[in-house]
Amino acid sequence: MAGIEPLKKSIRIWWIQDGMRERETLPLEPTAPNLAHAERLAQLIDLELANGSFDRVRLFPNSQKIAQNLFGYYIDLWITRNKTNVAPSSWRSYCSHLENHIRPHFGHRRPEDISGDDIDRWINHILMPKLSNKTIREILTRFRKIWQLWARRHPQIPDPSAGIVLRLPDPDEIEPFTRAEIDQILCCPTDPDLHNLWCVMLWSGLSIHEIIPLAIEDIDLEAGVITVNRSYVRGHYRVTKTRRRKRCVHLLATTHAALQRQIELVKHRPAQSVEILNRDNRTFKKHKLQWLWYCTSTKTHYNYDQIKNRWRSHLAASGVEYRSANNGRHTYASQLLTSGAVPIEWLANQMGHCSTQMIHQHYGRLITTDAPDHISKLNQQLGLA
Repeated sequence: MAGIEPLKKSIRIWWIQDGMRERETLPLEPTAPNLAHAERLAQLIDLELANGSFDRVRLFPNSQKIAQNLFGYYIDLWITRNKTNVAPSSWRSYCSHLENHIRPHFGHRRPEDISGDDIDRWINHILMPKLSNKTIREILTRFRKIWQLWARRHPQIPDPSAGIVLRLPDPDEIEPFTRAEIDQILCCPTDPDLHNLWCVMLWSGLSIHEIIPLAIEDIDLEAGVITVNRSYVRGHYRVTKTRRRKRCVHLLATTHAALQRQIELVKHRPAQSVEILNRDNRTFKKHKLQWLWYCTSTKTHYNYDQIKNRWRSHLAASGVEYRSANNGRHTYASQLLTSGAVPIEWLANQMGHCSTQMIHQHYGRLITTDAPDHISKLNQQLGLA
């Protein structure tokens, strides 16, 4: 169904498509010849709608509404609606997915014209030769979110990516440091502040992004706790990743001693005012902090690359096989798990997890060389010795 409506200085053409009323305005005076031309155009639209060949872009190439029919319009709409929903570091990754992989391939296409075969070809011939399955899954997630915006107006058209499954390889086994390796690391000579830093990395359970922005204000030596208030990722300070990650970490004796020594080293250093992004990803709060890991050359705390490079050099000097700086978090979890001295629920709480699942799946494993002699204990308890 289609028709025309004469206006004062133009002519409106309307039609019903997918149950919705659409319209375009012709910049023509409503004279008799122009009205006849508009009527013929309306009849053509009606005919094309009936046989499924209607193409708005072809009939109205200069229409300001055409953009709303292209996938690129919904990419921009999704960006506008979601920019403040994620952290800046995640947002950079999302924008890379959109601008480097989704927009070039689909931005100029009408969503209803994108088929499952198009998605298959895109994944198998364009994405797979250069990207991992994990990254492709993330890109596909972005595509689906954008499709859903368009599909609100066209719920009868199925998502062309539905049913596509990308399997991931088994994750690499974690390689926590053994007690012997920890002793090698901590016994190898280095600067006092780096020695203290390695102690905290190995025996606190904090991630490297939580360790970097630690300040004297976060430490309560009398209570024996660190309060984790913020993280530092790709040059941005923000509150902890989740509310669960804002926590009090109870200190082991070696960590307590390292922090006590480090506070003495940096307590006379100047404080720095910083803005910390709130969880709404829009507002900031200002804090004035004395950094624990103060770098004299930059007059602020160490960044990730500085720590990574010093860590790599120190492991080489100590003769210990290299693992990343964040392996200290795995080591802490695995050593406590191996000791059998604490419930795994307590360990999960220390590390900021809402359940023990992350410990089992990603962070902790039994270190057989460091495990207590459980068999002797069992024999003794069961009277079998």
